[in-house]
Amino acid sequence: MRKGGFDPDPDVVEAIGEDPRRYLLVDAGRDQLGDDPLLFAKSRIEGIDRLDVLDYWLDAEVEVGPRKKVIAWINRRKDELEEIGERPDRLEPRQQTEEPTPEPEAPEETEWIHEPCGSVAEQESSRTWFCPECEQRTNRVEQRVVDGPAAPAAVATDGGEVSS
Repeated sequence: MRKGGFDPDPDVVEAIGEDPRRYLLVDAGRDQLGDDPLLFAKSRIEGIDRLDVLDYWLDAEVEVGPRKKVIAWINRRKDELEEIGERPDRLEPRQQTEEPTPEPEAPEETEWIHEPCGSVAEQESSRTWFCPECEQRTNRVEQRVVDGPAAPAAVATDGGEVSS
């Protein structure tokens, strides 16, 4: 017997992906916080979107209970699904749009210019660069788009923009 008080039924797990007894085998009464320990089972039942899965839950509850309130939750959810349909019946197929989504443009290449000497600096981290000309680490750089208009986005020591 596994921890939790039961061995999952492999046939049920294969059929629906879980054994409902995991949620239904709880002690009666209230838990340490004063809540009904079956509230987790109730939430799970309310999220079921297939009638065949509810049938497995009903069989499991009859095996471990039966408790009127749990059977009522299962029957209420069955009634809802019979009215609105099971998940695949409610979903509409995705429609292909007439115009394909454009490919995202490649980001423009940028380089970092060390302000004091004007040479290209190599970024080491999000806030530091290395200037090979001056052979020093710096944070006084200006971002420039290669083969495009200059981007006057200088970076201050705190990572913000340098004020002029």
